Amino acid sequence: MLSFNFPYVFYIVFMVAIVVLLSNVDISDAGSGVI
Repeated sequence: MLSFNFPYVFYIVFMVAIVVLLSNVDISDAGSGVI
């Protein structure tokens, strides 16, 4: 199960990093109007 959990966490981290990069201007409003 650990083998299957590792990639999932990596994918989530990557998505968060992309969202932060896209919303580099205002992170406070990133969770409410990005996607």
